[in-house]
Amino acid sequence: MTDGELRRRILDLADEIRVRRDQFIDLRESGLDAEADAARTDARPLCKEHHRLMALAMFRRTVPITWTHDVDEAAIEAAIGAPALVRAAREQHEGDRNIVLLGRSGVGKTATLALAGWRFYLAQPKNHFRALVWFYARDLAAVAAQYPLGRGEPPELDRASTAPLLVLDDLGQEREGDHGAILDVLDRRYRAERTTWISSGLTVDQLRARYSEAAYRRMCEVEGKAGLVVSCFANAAQRGHGEGTSPESAARP
Repeated sequence: MTDGELRRRILDLADEIRVRRDQFIDLRESGLDAEADAARTDARPLCKEHHRLMALAMFRRTVPITWTHDVDEAAIEAAIGAPALVRAAREQHEGDRNIVLLGRSGVGKTATLALAGWRFYLAQPKNHFRALVWFYARDLAAVAAQYPLGRGEPPELDRASTAPLLVLDDLGQEREGDHGAILDVLDRRYRAERTTWISSGLTVDQLRARYSEAAYRRMCEVEGKAGLVVSCFANAAQRGHGEGTSPESAARP
């Protein structure tokens, strides 16, 4: 389904739902309660599909993944493969807990965050979507480093700092010395108690060494709640140090 077809289908469903709603009101006002209840029941699948397509439209608009036009959850989970990542995508989609996914390139970290993002949209109340903001860490750092002096803050940094949910993908790929903006965003989000999801090819020890112990804590906590750290590195078994191979791993450093 193209974006244009998706928009048309959403509008068509909205029209159908309005017609069913008017029918329900007319029947209820006429005292035909049984018929009204039947009409409401008939409208529920339309409402559910409308919500799913609205979630899909939000997903396509905010998640830079090539398969956003065809969200086949079972196929994506099979492609991810790592059970700990699959569980993370299934269980951590409400957007109220930080996530840090660690592992080498190709293990499925980005796909896991995208799938969790899709489920984040599906889980939201009808017509009250909170948009996530997705940045590749190297791009966000580069924008800040190249922004002209004297012109204030790049708008991208403000978006990254204020979004209800930020996905910071491939943390650690930015140039050495360019991650001051990343630290600033993490600090502002931590102080404002906003959720951040992160993927990185670095280990916990490397994250701490590169960004500092305090910055690592900001990656792992939101609103005083320990986040989820999942490492897919072969030797990851340091549960007491914020690294492990399952979603039950402790996140607090």
